[in-house]
Amino acid sequence: MKTIEEILDKIPINKLLSYTVELSQYNRVQGGRGIIDASKRVKEILEDFGLNPNLHLFQHDDSLMPFDANLVGWELEEGGLWIKKPIRALLSHTNKAITSVIVHSPPGEIAGELVYLPSGKCDKNCENKIVLTDDWSATNYFSFVDNGAIGVIAFRREGSETAYPYFSIFPSFEEISKAKAPAFTVTREDAMHLIYMINKGEKVEVEGYVKSRYNNVASIPVIEHSWGNGENEYHIISHLCHPGYTVNDNISGSIGNIAASIAMKYLDRSDLKDNIRINFVWVPEYSGSVSYLRKALSEGRKIIGTVNLDMIGEVQDITGSSLNFVRSPISLISPLEASTFKYMLDALPKSYGFSSITTFPTKKVWLINYEVGSDHDVYVSYGIPSVMLNMWPDKYYHSSEDTIDKFDIKQVASLGIASLLSILNVFNAPLKEYMNMVYGYDLMAIGDKELKKYRETLYCEAAQRLSVSPFYCEGVKHQANDKSFSIELKVNGFPSIRLLRKVLSKEELDEIMKMFETKRYMRTANSLVSVILSQRKKTSFSELKYILSGELGIKIEDIDLNTLLKAHEKVGTIYIKNKIIYFSIILLKPYEANTSNSNIL
Repeated sequence: MKTIEEILDKIPINKLLSYTVELSQYNRVQGGRGIIDASKRVKEILEDFGLNPNLHLFQHDDSLMPFDANLVGWELEEGGLWIKKPIRALLSHTNKAITSVIVHSPPGEIAGELVYLPSGKCDKNCENKIVLTDDWSATNYFSFVDNGAIGVIAFRREGSETAYPYFSIFPSFEEISKAKAPAFTVTREDAMHLIYMINKGEKVEVEGYVKSRYNNVASIPVIEHSWGNGENEYHIISHLCHPGYTVNDNISGSIGNIAASIAMKYLDRSDLKDNIRINFVWVPEYSGSVSYLRKALSEGRKIIGTVNLDMIGEVQDITGSSLNFVRSPISLISPLEASTFKYMLDALPKSYGFSSITTFPTKKVWLINYEVGSDHDVYVSYGIPSVMLNMWPDKYYHSSEDTIDKFDIKQVASLGIASLLSILNVFNAPLKEYMNMVYGYDLMAIGDKELKKYRETLYCEAAQRLSVSPFYCEGVKHQANDKSFSIELKVNGFPSIRLLRKVLSKEELDEIMKMFETKRYMRTANSLVSVILSQRKKTSFSELKYILSGELGIKIEDIDLNTLLKAHEKVGTIYIKNKIIYFSIILLKPYEANTSNSNIL
């Protein structure tokens, strides 16, 4: 089989760079026309290379539950913001940065006194005022409006001080009547000047306008190109959405996917496996992967695994990023994971050791246990192994300064090709070697003996499922505990913050949001509930807690798991059969390994 470099030599790199610039110019926010136009352009690009992609149009409605709520359509024409007193100066305008208007901001004109509310909370302080905050969330936005704010201005404490952050409201139809205040962003540099004047006791007045409109339709365009007719199906997926003129998130992954698609043309016939099918997929993040995956599964397709390309173009010396290999959950470890890790390393430039045959990547690379944050989560929630290639952290993430000068086209094409080769060579994956490596790495990172045992058990279950016989399973003992099954899976999925805003009471929403903010790993636990139950169908409170703790590498507290399960039950993903077990405080103990249905994947 050809190497990555051999295929890369045949790929039209300059064309890919041109497509990057072109696609980034579409304002690709979800619910708008731009994401549809950008998707159609991807389809045209693939057709120019002789490929035959399909365009699917889904709707952002309540059919997305239990993942997401419906979404109001939105189009932006322009917007601007000025400081009026004590000086006159331009703060932001969409001609300068399209992210200076918060996505799904209502239209309107504002003028009034500015108040600074760093906590994101207000009462009478908001009435007839324009709020400046560094604690942006759609939940806080609606709170400001409920308390009488006539406008909202947000900025970000981290990242570049000269960038306009990308923030969004994304209202459902049930929320649209409450979206009354035009919303803007400013740079941290300008925000600090405003705060300085307010703290000096000066009355600061601002004025601004937004020209936008809502509509009743928010379409979800999905581009799909397929190769092969085999029963075993693999996906390479990338999301195409986000504001205009932003590049690494995620035009980079989309271009990498295009590179993988056209690389098929340059492979030898002997390289192509007859027993697999590869689907190259471009989606709006989450909404597209949910809609597309449900359609694929409803057609009876056997999806074995997925590679998610999200933010793979960063010039590390500028953005401060590492290339992160985000794994599947331990319970979903697979040959694809091992193969993708190998080819990801092969795709990177190398240097030699000082006095040995050792080679090592000249770029920063990190191995990350499963965490939520992109379209791989949707596949994982259905029990389908999925890994992500991702650059993080990025000081220009979700901002107006995520631009082409921080983009490495050769890196993007190389990682796209690596994703393709990892699938074509999946049957030769170094699975045992990879499992030994990540097992040792994972257990070395944990000091707590009990927690280490939880994680070791998960690796042994995975080894049994995959018929791998690693040395480390010999001494693991399983103890029976809590045989009364109480939590059952009703439907695969995990609720987004948007959906939780819709279905939870204010008190319930505040409780779970506080948990997500202070214990970020519980966001990943939110997704893992469906993963665990997709394998076991039903489980007990203590067994679920045991597995979550092993996956996350931290002991989950009963009160946090209760909060999470109440939310899942309310959105309809799970059924709580025994509320006594559900609401009691149960000590975490080892459970009896359930391997009777270990071939479910």
